[in-house]
Amino acid sequence: MGAYILKRLLLVIPTLLGIMIVNFALIQFVPGGPIDQIIAQMEGGGDVFEGISGGGSEITESGESDFIGGRGLPADFIQRVRDGLPAHVGLGVDASGEPLEHAVRAGCDLIKPNHHELAALLGRSIDTLGDVVDAALEVQRDGVATVVVSLGSRGALLVSDDGVTFGYAPAESVKNTVGAGDAFFAGFLAAGGSGSKSLSEALAWGRAAVSSASTAFPPATDTDRAAVVISSEIDRALQMEQ
Repeated sequence: MGAYILKRLLLVIPTLLGIMIVNFALIQFVPGGPIDQIIAQMEGGGDVFEGISGGGSEITESGESDFIGGRGLPADFIQRVRDGLPAHVGLGVDASGEPLEHAVRAGCDLIKPNHHELAALLGRSIDTLGDVVDAALEVQRDGVATVVVSLGSRGALLVSDDGVTFGYAPAESVKNTVGAGDAFFAGFLAAGGSGSKSLSEALAWGRAAVSSASTAFPPATDTDRAAVVISSEIDRALQMEQ
């Protein structure tokens, strides 16, 4: 028995050494890796990621990096993506600030702001559900086919060619709100990205997210889906979270 254990232990060293060699080879020779970058520089081609990063890594006098990651996406990025998509492929954007403005100008098929981001987009306060409806309809008239607005504990509002739909899914215990909006949007897209069924699934995913103490929340359950209430009746006086 002792000899067997010793043999197994002795195999650990060559196994680890083999893994290290394979990892080193993959890192060095993978396309775009250090070897490719050195060859590109020797040939005068610059960084192989130049088309993505915008060139070198110099810092401007204003202190901003000239990498895209240092200055954000180009102003026309969303428009370029929109123009490059086939006609049958829609584009949905979850963003805030200038990127959200660009998404509206580009005529995206779907946007998902929360009510604070929607207020900033239009430059006015949004205090009630009625304000949300009016704001979402205005954005739709500007060319966005579907506007779905997350409202925190108040639920969510969907504005599309099918009309205006409101929904909510109260959680028994809110443990963590980080990533809840992302979970909501993921659920909406997973269910097709349009209509009340997608809104219902989005609310279920959002409920599952806030009910979990971790951002790695479990999938929505039948209990989450049963908690969803969808209605075409709008209480315009309902106060929004500040």
